[in-house]
Amino acid sequence: MGRPANELVAVTGAMLLRHMHDLTDEETAEQFAFNMQRHYALDITNNSDKAACVCPKSIWNMRFVMTKYGLYDDVFRAVGDEFIKIFDIDPSLQRIDSVHIFSNMKHLGRIGIFIDTIRKFMVNLKRRHKNEFNELDLNLRDRYLKKEEKSAFSMVKPSESAKTLQMVADDLFFPVDRFPLMP
Repeated sequence: MGRPANELVAVTGAMLLRHMHDLTDEETAEQFAFNMQRHYALDITNNSDKAACVCPKSIWNMRFVMTKYGLYDDVFRAVGDEFIKIFDIDPSLQRIDSVHIFSNMKHLGRIGIFIDTIRKFMVNLKRRHKNEFNELDLNLRDRYLKKEEKSAFSMVKPSESAKTLQMVADDLFFPVDRFPLMP
């Protein structure tokens, strides 16, 4: 129904570059479209919109799917193995820089799980217990229920993921503590 999907390898490569360079989804989409170094790295040889543009939602969807199905390890292992062959690398001598990429991606996956849990709780609280819902702090409600706020979580840089994870964990604890026996 919408525009054709981007080539899977290019979007996966964009995700790798996102985490390597500590970019938000928006910044990644911009780099994907306008940075010729990224085009070279991702083997984008055509400057058409179809080949050279990716929407932030596509990046978010790719992260969601990879997290949901636990594909990060397999993808990065395959990429790493290919680099080892191409560049004739001795893995016993390599640095362990990729560790921060894995941990940042896992944080962002956890953030998404927390956000979805809080949002579903608030929607149900609003439907079934309107008075209690109205007693919640307006900022808390807006953070999870306003449509534009939902996209704000995609602007989390990997380096800020631990801080954001702490915030959403605190936000999740509040309703659990405040409404322990809600049906």
